[in-house]
Amino acid sequence: MQIVTLFVLSFILTSFVCLHSTKAFDPLYVTCGSTGNYTANSTYCTNLEHLFSALSTKAVTIEGFSKNITGTGSDQIFGLVLCQGDVSSTVCAQCLNQSFKDVATMCPYSKEAVIWYDMCLLRYSNRYFLDSTDNAQQIIIYNTQSTGGGRFSGWESSNSAHKSYIITVVNTLLSNISDQAAYNSTKRFGTGDITIPPTVPVLYGLSQCTPDMSNDTCRECLLDLIDHMLNYFDGRTGGAHTRS
Repeated sequence: MQIVTLFVLSFILTSFVCLHSTKAFDPLYVTCGSTGNYTANSTYCTNLEHLFSALSTKAVTIEGFSKNITGTGSDQIFGLVLCQGDVSSTVCAQCLNQSFKDVATMCPYSKEAVIWYDMCLLRYSNRYFLDSTDNAQQIIIYNTQSTGGGRFSGWESSNSAHKSYIITVVNTLLSNISDQAAYNSTKRFGTGDITIPPTVPVLYGLSQCTPDMSNDTCRECLLDLIDHMLNYFDGRTGGAHTRS
């Protein structure tokens, strides 16, 4: 089975702190879905508790990734969790435990939900999604903490040569870390940096696919994200783009 669930590309100036929350494991994005609600103490509720436990246990011991199915019939639930490829098993467990608590608070009794943090992601649903390659759902986050309106210096000017140069450099960085994720990491995870002297600080990047994906499928999806990202982030100094 293959999953096309989480693809992250981010590039920011000077530090990843620009995208990190000020509080540990504070959600970056939550959606509660549209497939209805379950009731307290129901079979669906019990199955969801079992699902969370199974997902967390496996993810902490197997490279930060897990997918599982619990229940049958109308009470069947499909779930997936993914931790960022460079976090420890302890941080992975802490983030996932927080996600289970937060989703219960933010999406009470929802039969499906997605919650995303810097360090991990949780998705569950009563609809089957585990081997979907649809990728229709997109999450876009901009870096709003940098100066100059969040864009590279001079981006709004008519200096087309400058813009073209920045786009080329950013594209090179994102392509390099995508290759690393697809072909040089069993976790399908890649990071890197690139320097643009002298007017722009160091750029840092991160990319990740779910580890059950093939090399080529991961790379193909990341290539598609690069094309979209260069348009969405039009000169911005940082951001993240995820598809699930």
